[in-house]
Amino acid sequence: MKKIFFLTIILIVHIGLFAQKQKIEFDKKTKKIKLDNEIVGSIETLSGGGLLDPISTYSIKDNTDKEVMLAKVSETVLDITEVTFIKSNQKAYPDVIDRKGLAKYLVRNGVLTKNGFSEEGEKRFVTLYAEKPMINVPNNNIGNNTIGNNNNNTTLLERNRQASISIYGDDVQQDFKSLGRISNNNEMIGGNIMTIYKILNHEGKKIAEAMTELNGKSIRVTTLKDNIVFTLQAKDMSTSTIKEVIANYLVQRYYW
Repeated sequence: MKKIFFLTIILIVHIGLFAQKQKIEFDKKTKKIKLDNEIVGSIETLSGGGLLDPISTYSIKDNTDKEVMLAKVSETVLDITEVTFIKSNQKAYPDVIDRKGLAKYLVRNGVLTKNGFSEEGEKRFVTLYAEKPMINVPNNNIGNNTIGNNNNNTTLLERNRQASISIYGDDVQQDFKSLGRISNNNEMIGGNIMTIYKILNHEGKKIAEAMTELNGKSIRVTTLKDNIVFTLQAKDMSTSTIKEVIANYLVQRYYW
């Protein structure tokens, strides 16, 4: 363990000294990554992005236009980036949430170089960023890139799970027992009016959060237990119907 720790420190110091001499740029228009004005790779969008699809998937290519990595970046909800190296299938979790920052990390760590993709750089990158960061942000404000704590130790309320679910304002009940609450409030995010739904269990712990856009047709639900984002549909987008759809979905899949 000590050897790994000291190796990591040496790598960080070495990279820091080397990075001081580098000029790294990411051009949003051309999607190209440049090192000292020379193209070393690119980051192109494959899917996602936007208020109702916060998880973006990117294709990362080297200077020969060969796809060498895939990246999933959440810039609005989970604040996490996952990089998958295609050949080795190894994963890394750098502490960045945008393409510009990701480009700098890949170049500074020697993954993308003027000589092409580096497997040694990949090993270094995976060593430094092997651990998936914890999602633990205060204020519970989804509009400010936060989502709250992951309640893995939450216990489910004992009741007849086959009973119908009833919604009384914010209170959610099943088998005449209160499962918890689904509250909602409107926020202005990126110039759009969004409705944010906060789902609390019977212990008052937040287990999920949902988001809908004004006049939108889908519901984005993020579960805190496993940080998975689901897209749900409702027969109408009234508040009561949305709460009912969210509650039934979470109960059916044993999140609630």
